[in-house]
Amino acid sequence: MKVLRAQSALAFGGLLSVFSSVRAADECVPWTWTWNLRRAAAATPTVAELGATPMPEPTVVPYARKDAEPQPGEVNCRNWGQTYDNVGYWSCSQLATEFGITIEKFWELNPELAPDCEGVQPNTEYCVAGFIEPVRAVDGRCGPDYKNATCIGTEFGQCCNSETWKCGDTEHDCSLGVCYEGQCPGHKIYTTDGNCGYKFNFSQCAGKWGPCCNLEGRCGTGLDFCGEGKCQSGNCTEWNTPA
Repeated sequence: MKVLRAQSALAFGGLLSVFSSVRAADECVPWTWTWNLRRAAAATPTVAELGATPMPEPTVVPYARKDAEPQPGEVNCRNWGQTYDNVGYWSCSQLATEFGITIEKFWELNPELAPDCEGVQPNTEYCVAGFIEPVRAVDGRCGPDYKNATCIGTEFGQCCNSETWKCGDTEHDCSLGVCYEGQCPGHKIYTTDGNCGYKFNFSQCAGKWGPCCNLEGRCGTGLDFCGEGKCQSGNCTEWNTPA
Protein backbone atom coordinates (compact mmCIF):
# COMPACT_ATOMS: atom_id res chain seq x y z
CA MET A 1 0.00 0.00 0.00
CA LYS A 2 2.86 2.38 0.87
CA VAL A 3 4.56 1.45 -2.37
CA LEU A 4 1.45 2.38 -4.40
CA ARG A 5 1.15 5.71 -2.59
CA ALA A 6 4.79 6.47 -3.26
CA GLN A 7 4.42 5.66 -6.97
CA SER A 8 1.29 7.83 -7.20
CA ALA A 9 3.12 10.70 -5.55
CA LEU A 10 6.01 10.39 -7.97
CA ALA A 11 3.65 10.33 -10.93
CA PHE A 12 1.74 13.36 -9.72
CA GLY A 13 5.00 15.19 -9.10
CA GLY A 14 6.07 14.46 -12.66
CA LEU A 15 2.85 15.88 -14.05
CA LEU A 16 3.31 19.02 -11.99
CA SER A 17 6.82 19.35 -13.33
CA VAL A 18 5.63 19.07 -16.94
CA PHE A 19 2.75 21.49 -16.37
CA SER A 20 5.12 23.98 -14.75
CA SER A 21 7.48 23.81 -17.71
CA VAL A 22 4.63 24.49 -20.18
CA ARG A 23 3.47 27.50 -18.24
CA ALA A 24 7.00 28.84 -17.99
CA ALA A 25 7.40 28.63 -21.77
CA ASP A 26 4.22 30.66 -22.33
CA GLU A 27 5.21 33.42 -19.95
CA CYS A 28 6.85 36.67 -21.19
CA VAL A 29 10.57 36.72 -20.59
CA PRO A 30 13.16 39.41 -21.31
CA TRP A 31 14.81 39.15 -24.78
CA THR A 32 18.46 40.00 -25.22
CA TRP A 33 20.18 40.67 -28.60
CA THR A 34 23.38 38.65 -28.94
CA TRP A 35 26.00 38.06 -31.59
CA ASN A 36 24.74 34.50 -31.89
CA LEU A 37 21.37 35.79 -33.08
CA ARG A 38 23.06 37.97 -35.70
CA ARG A 39 25.13 35.04 -36.93
CA ALA A 40 21.98 32.95 -37.20
CA ALA A 41 20.26 35.65 -39.29
CA ALA A 42 23.27 35.94 -41.58
CA ALA A 43 23.19 32.18 -42.13
CA THR A 44 19.56 32.29 -43.37
CA PRO A 45 19.49 31.02 -47.00
CA THR A 46 18.57 33.52 -49.75
CA VAL A 47 15.88 33.10 -52.41
CA ALA A 48 18.51 32.03 -54.93
CA GLU A 49 20.00 29.45 -52.52
CA LEU A 50 16.57 27.95 -51.95
CA GLY A 51 16.17 27.47 -55.70
CA ALA A 52 13.13 29.76 -56.01
CA THR A 53 12.42 31.51 -59.34
CA PRO A 54 13.28 35.24 -59.07
CA MET A 55 10.96 37.95 -60.42
CA PRO A 56 11.62 38.69 -64.13
CA GLU A 57 13.49 41.87 -65.05
CA PRO A 58 11.32 44.65 -66.57
CA THR A 59 11.21 44.69 -70.36
CA VAL A 60 13.62 47.19 -71.94
CA VAL A 61 12.98 48.38 -75.49
CA PRO A 62 16.34 47.92 -77.25
CA TYR A 63 15.93 50.61 -79.90
CA ALA A 64 15.01 53.56 -77.68
CA ARG A 65 16.97 54.28 -74.52
CA LYS A 66 14.95 56.14 -71.93
CA ASP A 67 18.02 57.12 -69.89
CA ALA A 68 19.92 58.97 -72.65
CA GLU A 69 19.47 62.01 -74.85
CA PRO A 70 18.40 60.97 -78.37
CA GLN A 71 20.89 61.65 -81.11
CA PRO A 72 19.99 63.17 -84.52
CA GLY A 73 18.17 60.59 -86.60
CA GLU A 74 17.05 58.57 -83.59
CA VAL A 75 13.49 58.27 -82.30
CA ASN A 76 12.72 60.82 -79.60
CA CYS A 77 9.86 58.99 -77.93
CA ARG A 78 7.44 60.97 -75.73
CA ASN A 79 4.98 58.22 -74.80
CA TRP A 80 4.87 54.43 -74.65
CA GLY A 81 2.17 51.81 -75.11
CA GLN A 82 2.35 48.20 -73.95
CA THR A 83 1.24 45.09 -75.81
CA TYR A 84 -0.92 42.39 -74.24
CA ASP A 85 -0.23 38.73 -73.42
CA ASN A 86 -1.47 37.60 -76.82
CA VAL A 87 0.23 39.34 -79.77
CA GLY A 88 0.29 38.97 -83.53
CA TYR A 89 0.23 40.87 -86.81
CA TRP A 90 -2.73 42.88 -85.51
CA SER A 91 -0.91 44.23 -82.42
CA CYS A 92 0.72 47.23 -84.18
CA SER A 93 -2.58 48.46 -85.61
CA GLN A 94 -4.16 47.85 -82.23
CA LEU A 95 -1.64 50.10 -80.47
CA ALA A 96 -1.88 52.77 -83.20
CA THR A 97 -5.67 52.88 -82.89
CA GLU A 98 -5.59 52.86 -79.09
CA PHE A 99 -3.28 55.91 -78.97
CA GLY A 100 -4.81 57.81 -81.91
CA ILE A 101 -1.96 57.70 -84.42
CA THR A 102 -1.74 56.36 -87.97
CA ILE A 103 -0.07 53.06 -88.69
CA GLU A 104 2.48 54.97 -90.80
CA LYS A 105 3.41 57.03 -87.74
CA PHE A 106 3.70 53.85 -85.70
CA TRP A 107 6.12 52.38 -88.28
CA GLU A 108 8.17 55.59 -88.15
CA LEU A 109 8.47 55.37 -84.36
CA ASN A 110 9.08 51.60 -84.35
CA PRO A 111 11.03 50.88 -87.55
CA GLU A 112 12.14 47.42 -86.41
CA LEU A 113 8.50 46.24 -86.55
CA ALA A 114 7.64 47.69 -89.98
CA PRO A 115 5.93 46.82 -92.22
CA ASP A 116 4.19 43.63 -91.01
CA CYS A 117 4.55 43.78 -87.19
CA GLU A 118 6.77 40.71 -87.29
CA GLY A 119 8.74 40.20 -84.10
CA VAL A 120 6.31 42.05 -81.83
CA GLN A 121 6.71 40.85 -78.24
CA PRO A 122 4.05 40.37 -75.54
CA ASN A 123 3.94 42.70 -72.52
CA THR A 124 6.49 45.01 -74.15
CA GLU A 125 6.49 48.80 -74.48
CA TYR A 126 6.57 50.40 -77.94
CA CYS A 127 6.70 54.07 -78.89
CA VAL A 128 3.30 55.65 -79.64
CA ALA A 129 4.18 59.37 -79.61
CA GLY A 130 7.33 61.23 -80.63
CA PHE A 131 9.44 62.29 -83.59
CA ILE A 132 12.76 61.73 -85.29
CA GLU A 133 15.33 63.83 -83.46
CA PRO A 134 16.58 66.61 -85.80
CA VAL A 135 19.96 68.28 -85.92
CA ARG A 136 19.80 71.15 -83.42
CA ALA A 137 21.47 74.51 -84.04
CA VAL A 138 23.59 74.25 -80.90
CA ASP A 139 25.81 77.13 -82.07
CA GLY A 140 22.95 79.32 -83.33
CA ARG A 141 23.59 78.63 -87.03
CA CYS A 142 20.83 76.98 -89.02
CA GLY A 143 19.55 76.09 -92.47
CA PRO A 144 20.99 74.33 -95.54
CA ASP A 145 24.56 75.54 -95.02
CA TYR A 146 24.58 74.05 -91.52
CA LYS A 147 23.21 70.52 -92.03
CA ASN A 148 19.66 71.92 -91.98
CA ALA A 149 19.99 72.44 -88.23
CA THR A 150 16.74 73.54 -86.60
CA CYS A 151 16.36 76.46 -84.21
CA ILE A 152 13.54 74.78 -82.29
CA GLY A 153 14.61 74.05 -78.73
CA THR A 154 17.75 76.20 -78.81
CA GLU A 155 18.67 79.18 -76.64
CA PHE A 156 19.33 81.48 -79.61
CA GLY A 157 15.74 81.84 -80.82
CA GLN A 158 13.12 79.70 -82.49
CA CYS A 159 13.22 81.10 -86.05
CA CYS A 160 15.90 80.50 -88.68
CA ASN A 161 16.57 83.74 -90.58
CA SER A 162 17.20 82.96 -94.28
CA GLU A 163 19.13 86.20 -94.70
CA THR A 164 21.72 85.44 -92.01
CA TRP A 165 21.19 81.69 -91.41
CA LYS A 166 21.13 82.38 -87.72
CA CYS A 167 18.49 81.66 -85.11
CA GLY A 168 16.52 84.56 -83.69
CA ASP A 169 13.29 85.64 -82.04
CA THR A 170 12.67 89.08 -83.53
CA GLU A 171 9.60 89.91 -85.60
CA HIS A 172 11.80 90.08 -88.69
CA ASP A 173 13.43 86.70 -87.98
CA CYS A 174 10.01 85.02 -87.81
CA SER A 175 8.32 86.96 -90.63
CA LEU A 176 6.91 85.32 -93.79
CA GLY A 177 9.44 85.24 -96.59
CA VAL A 178 12.37 85.49 -94.16
CA CYS A 179 11.82 82.65 -91.68
CA TYR A 180 13.22 79.46 -93.20
CA GLU A 181 12.03 77.13 -90.43
CA GLY A 182 11.08 77.10 -86.75
CA GLN A 183 8.07 78.80 -85.21
CA CYS A 184 6.77 79.94 -88.58
CA PRO A 185 5.18 78.32 -91.67
CA GLY A 186 8.67 78.15 -93.18
CA HIS A 187 10.09 77.73 -96.66
CA LYS A 188 7.91 74.72 -97.47
CA ILE A 189 4.93 77.08 -97.69
CA TYR A 190 6.32 80.59 -98.22
CA THR A 191 9.29 81.27 -100.47
CA THR A 192 12.47 82.62 -98.92
CA ASP A 193 14.25 83.29 -102.24
CA GLY A 194 11.51 84.89 -104.35
CA ASN A 195 10.82 81.80 -106.47
CA CYS A 196 7.22 80.61 -106.40
CA GLY A 197 4.41 78.73 -108.11
CA TYR A 198 4.17 75.33 -109.74
CA LYS A 199 7.82 75.34 -110.85
CA PHE A 200 9.00 75.67 -107.24
CA ASN A 201 6.84 73.26 -105.20
CA PHE A 202 3.93 75.76 -105.28
CA SER A 203 5.68 78.12 -102.86
CA GLN A 204 3.59 81.16 -101.97
CA CYS A 205 4.61 84.79 -101.96
CA ALA A 206 4.50 87.02 -98.89
CA GLY A 207 6.38 89.65 -96.94
CA LYS A 208 9.29 91.38 -98.62
CA TRP A 209 8.76 89.41 -101.85
CA GLY A 210 5.34 90.87 -102.58
CA PRO A 211 1.87 89.33 -102.65
CA CYS A 212 1.77 87.82 -106.16
CA CYS A 213 3.49 85.07 -108.12
CA ASN A 214 3.65 85.69 -111.88
CA LEU A 215 3.63 83.12 -114.66
CA GLU A 216 7.44 82.95 -114.69
CA GLY A 217 7.49 81.87 -111.05
CA ARG A 218 8.71 85.08 -109.43
CA CYS A 219 7.13 87.05 -106.62
CA GLY A 220 6.44 90.73 -106.89
CA THR A 221 4.05 93.65 -106.77
CA GLY A 222 2.21 95.49 -109.55
CA LEU A 223 0.53 94.61 -112.83
CA ASP A 224 3.42 92.48 -114.07
CA PHE A 225 2.89 90.14 -111.14
CA CYS A 226 -0.70 90.63 -109.97
CA GLY A 227 -2.36 91.70 -113.21
CA GLU A 228 -4.78 89.70 -115.30
CA GLY A 229 -2.95 87.20 -117.50
CA LYS A 230 0.23 87.70 -115.47
CA CYS A 231 -0.62 86.33 -112.00
CA GLN A 232 -0.69 82.60 -111.29
CA SER A 233 -1.18 82.74 -107.49
CA GLY A 234 -1.42 85.18 -104.61
CA ASN A 235 -3.45 88.39 -104.49
CA CYS A 236 -4.17 88.34 -108.21
CA THR A 237 -7.22 90.63 -107.99
CA GLU A 238 -5.41 93.50 -106.28
CA TRP A 239 -4.21 95.11 -109.51
CA ASN A 240 -6.98 94.05 -111.86
CA THR A 241 -9.16 97.14 -111.24
CA PRO A 242 -7.97 100.17 -113.25
CA ALA A 243 -7.01 103.27 -111.31
